[in-house]
Amino acid sequence: MSAEIAIQVNNLYKRYARTKPELDLRRSIKHWLQPSPKEWFWALEDVSFEVHQGEIVGIMGLNGSGKSTLMRILCGITQPTRGTVQINGSIGSILDIGAGFHPDFTGRENVFLNGQLFGMSRRQIAARFDEIVTFSEIGPFIDTPVKHYSDGMFLRLAFSFLTHLKADILLFDEVLSVGDLAFQQKCMARIREIAQNGTTILFVSHNPLELVDVCNTFLHLEKGRLKYFEKSTSVLVNYINEALPMEAQAQVLEKEKFALETRWDDLHTAPGNHLFRLCRVRLAAAETNAAPHLYTDQDLLLEIHFKKRTDEHTIDIAFTVGDMLKHEIMACSSHRVHQYFSSQHSGDYYVACTLPGGWLNQGIFRISLMAILDRTNIFYAIREVLVFKVENRIKYDHTDSKLVNAPIALAPALKWTLSGPNPED
Repeated sequence: MSAEIAIQVNNLYKRYARTKPELDLRRSIKHWLQPSPKEWFWALEDVSFEVHQGEIVGIMGLNGSGKSTLMRILCGITQPTRGTVQINGSIGSILDIGAGFHPDFTGRENVFLNGQLFGMSRRQIAARFDEIVTFSEIGPFIDTPVKHYSDGMFLRLAFSFLTHLKADILLFDEVLSVGDLAFQQKCMARIREIAQNGTTILFVSHNPLELVDVCNTFLHLEKGRLKYFEKSTSVLVNYINEALPMEAQAQVLEKEKFALETRWDDLHTAPGNHLFRLCRVRLAAAETNAAPHLYTDQDLLLEIHFKKRTDEHTIDIAFTVGDMLKHEIMACSSHRVHQYFSSQHSGDYYVACTLPGGWLNQGIFRISLMAILDRTNIFYAIREVLVFKVENRIKYDHTDSKLVNAPIALAPALKWTLSGPNPED
């Protein structure tokens, strides 16, 4: 196996016997004397892929698709029915909250115990212990038995311990869903950091949007079979549009913090610096008496209110539009149409820009703002100041829905002409 390949899976199969409902005593004795044939099902069927050193692989699939079974095989908890798995390097995993921790031992004792089980000496563990505790943020409770820990505290300590092990391969199975948002973001940053140092990471999540920020490769399992294994984020879009039922799609979208307007009433804490401060950003349909929803055929009006704090320099505003997967798809600036703001003096300024209807497809979008100093340099930027959803209210009965509803951010309503033979000639 090539040294740069961390994990190689070939023709992997795993089957389990279906469990029977509990029987009463008489039927249990009869079943014991005359056992019926077992019913089997395949949790994994003919799965093959390679993961290279330093890759961060996001694994997605509905419940029962085989994600957890695959992870348990990779870390050696269970063996495949058929096929081979080759692991190049040491491996660590968090597959269940609290797994591997003795409930009666303290956090400190569990760190030393698990470190020794991993092959580290007490001196090596002690050298990293302070880093582990600092990252976990549970210092006051490190000498408390972990049976008194919440799920979030379990996660903090287990994740911190695992990511300070210097393992070659790390496996995470839906563990970050119990942590608070701030710690989740801290974990994502840590995952990116250790991957840059060559650690290979496999990351299971039920929320595909969670994988966008950290993963560079995506694996989609469907009913135990490998459907996609690609670097393209189109795998995520296909998963949302094809695999997730409408109810699950709604749950994913509910985790988005939609905001059509953001205000900052306190200039001291508002985004900006000594030159300017943002006061308000708002997006709305340009038409009067518009419904609260935004539609693909509507002109959208972006309004920006900022306060200039100096009589020197000029300030212009630009913005980008990003899609659901946080790819920037559009860059907008008044400079592009040779419009420049007369913003020499200090005071309140109000900017308005119209996004024409018939450009954005249905979906989720994000607006990020930039401030340009003296028409040359971007001196301030704020990401995702607005997050909004655009819907399609036009019915295309004559067109295949998969074509009209293609998972593409831009779908401009272009003007078309047709030339050809005229049957009346």
